[in-house]
Amino acid sequence: MFESLKEVFSMGAPSHTSSSSTGHHHISISSLSKGQHSASDVAMMVIEYASRREPDLSLRQRKALAWYRSGELSKTLSTRRDNDKIVFNAYFHFFDDMFFGSLLKKGRISVYLTKKETRILKVAGESSTYCRKTQGRTKTSCIIWVHRATHIKDNRDQGLFGLSTLLHEMLRCFLDSYTCLTPSCRDGLSQLGKEHGFAWQDAAYALEKAVNDPTYLNLPLMLERSFELVSELKKWGKFPVKDLGRWGFTNKELKFQHGRWDIGKRDSKE
Repeated sequence: MFESLKEVFSMGAPSHTSSSSTGHHHISISSLSKGQHSASDVAMMVIEYASRREPDLSLRQRKALAWYRSGELSKTLSTRRDNDKIVFNAYFHFFDDMFFGSLLKKGRISVYLTKKETRILKVAGESSTYCRKTQGRTKTSCIIWVHRATHIKDNRDQGLFGLSTLLHEMLRCFLDSYTCLTPSCRDGLSQLGKEHGFAWQDAAYALEKAVNDPTYLNLPLMLERSFELVSELKKWGKFPVKDLGRWGFTNKELKFQHGRWDIGKRDSKE
């Protein structure tokens, strides 16, 4: 899944400094530690979790899946009778158990459902991760804001839109927390980029396939991948990408023409 940049791009990519040239090495993902790993390794951890299916799930994943399949959570999402905060908190824990090794809830992370309107803000949600080193250890705190989507009238569709935003931002927080803090190890397009670099794109593609799998979770979430890829590439100079298939896109969905990117068939609800 992680092709070399030379294979991905049809022209030169923005340069960045490798960890070897900055005089440090990243810790193996098998010994997970905040702020100590390459972006691609952190993304690969999420991809590995998202790619598992029965009977290869961990005990934690099996328990979470059994709870999800009990049907109570899906029923609540459809009726929205319960407090939205309770519903989103339940899904936060479910996503964390299934895709992030239950690591997000062990850290300092807060999720807020705001009263701001998605249609007015032109953004469905936001997240902020604060990282600092204390006595040789990296500590992080994350905040996720999910904005209202009242322009979507159906209760279930509105809930699914919000859950898409939640999972989208959980991934950003996870990558931000565990990727090496050295700017040259996280700021390149092939890493975390400006906001949604290739590490986020790779992991988001795996997550989207997992939640939408009709034989697995059958949860129709869209993580705004095409919109975020186009936005990210524009920030780097509008250069074309050769292999859109890396993220499951076709030339009809994303087009580079006349020196700019355009989105064809959107992967999100309008």
